[in-house]
Amino acid sequence: MKVGYADADITPKVGITLSGFASRCDQESQGIADALHLRALVLEDEGDPALVISFELLALGPELTELLHVVLDDCVDLPIPRERRLFCCIHTHSAPATITLHGCGIPNMAYWNLICESARQAAVTAFRGRVPAELRTASVNLPNASYNRRQRLDDGRTVMVHHAAESDFDSGVVLEEMKLFQWVDETGRAIAGMAHWAAHPVTVGELRVTADYPGELCRRLVKRFQCPFMFLQGAAGDINVPFHQMSYGEMLHNVDLMEPAFDGVRWSDSVSVEPFRFATSTVQIAYGALPSRESISAFMKGMWQIAETGSGASAQEEALNNILNVEPGEEAPLRLKRHTAWALCQWGKSTLSRMESGVIPTQGVALSVIRLGSLLFCGIAVEPFAQTAIDLQEALPEYQVLILGYAAPLAGYLPTRQAMEDGGFEVQYSYRFFGHPATFAPDSERKVREALMSMIRQMN
Repeated sequence: MKVGYADADITPKVGITLSGFASRCDQESQGIADALHLRALVLEDEGDPALVISFELLALGPELTELLHVVLDDCVDLPIPRERRLFCCIHTHSAPATITLHGCGIPNMAYWNLICESARQAAVTAFRGRVPAELRTASVNLPNASYNRRQRLDDGRTVMVHHAAESDFDSGVVLEEMKLFQWVDETGRAIAGMAHWAAHPVTVGELRVTADYPGELCRRLVKRFQCPFMFLQGAAGDINVPFHQMSYGEMLHNVDLMEPAFDGVRWSDSVSVEPFRFATSTVQIAYGALPSRESISAFMKGMWQIAETGSGASAQEEALNNILNVEPGEEAPLRLKRHTAWALCQWGKSTLSRMESGVIPTQGVALSVIRLGSLLFCGIAVEPFAQTAIDLQEALPEYQVLILGYAAPLAGYLPTRQAMEDGGFEVQYSYRFFGHPATFAPDSERKVREALMSMIRQMN
């Protein structure tokens, strides 16, 4: 197999709004904590190349995903068609808006153009730099480095636990194992590395640009193993890293705690990457019960009142408290409360417009599978839950299955059926910020898993 690698700096200018937290209220960024990058990897076997680009961004929406494909389509120096490209993001919550999320950052076309041009340059450089290479692997266990953020309360509600303590770590499923990969050329020199793990990069809530823990982790892996590293985010839809203050210093502390685990890394001998296969598909999933126009209008009226005055009807106040994870007896900051209410009004407006235009369609979810021998990298354009990764691995014991969450274009959270029944932000409220008319149907996660398994079984 031949492998090529390249990266590019996609750090924005100060003053651009950041995506990931409505709590920033679309304030402009005030500094650069560290640079953002995109990292391109070209894999080729028997003259059939494929491209993987990992972006240090929250997510790619359909508009930017299409722009990227158009730019690469027009690149005569890159003979890799769309169906052999995989774009994915590390999901940092401290990068510019590259997906439309109501109330969570304002897209900036100049920055989007920078991303497209940087992706073109990195992809071409990686393609031109292809050399024969072998793959080595290693595993690292990171106990207590993450926790399942969904907690079921005695009153029946499911809430997002923000301030983790060690006692919370066993509250749900987590994925402790980090997988490391290293491509080595014929001289034994490491060309590129990949780190795959699953946890939300939400440690930093400041107004500064940062790739959060994945960026810092990659910087330390570069120093340790003397080759560039790209981070591949896993099934992290319900998993966080521990934090209390959401500061840059706290993020560094978390990586400090991870780093000793790499002291004992032992790379495997070369592993077989045959057969090499790359497949893409799209599965359509349905929405659950749609709200009526009347209920949306009433919801908007109440939210608009809160956006204008800071207070409103009890139903809308309760919804905001749940969305903002407000503790009983406490109140959300007024500015945040009004901003979030305004964002929800935008959701109502866009949803009514879609209803007026006709039938609400199903939602497409892009899927990609890269097979390297017994390794399966499964790109899913959603925020998958940890249980999905576990169920896929159990269903395919002959393979080592690694979910690449946050592939493009991101469709939103994909809760399991059990999570759907439990409720919580990811189920009951997040769809509005993504612009969906309703949550996905309860069988959607199963349908996506089955579509992936069908793709895999068709690979000979």
